[in-house]
Amino acid sequence: MSVWREQPIRMEFLSHFTGNYNIWLTETKLLTRMSEMP
Repeated sequence: MSVWREQPIRMEFLSHFTGNYNIWLTETKLLTRMSEMP
């Protein structure tokens, strides 16, 4: 029962983490591209 209760929270945390990671990756790429421009 406790495993079933913990599962959605774990999935929510994972999706939240991957979402933040994707945003960080995009921002980093944009910053690198901007700094490379003359």
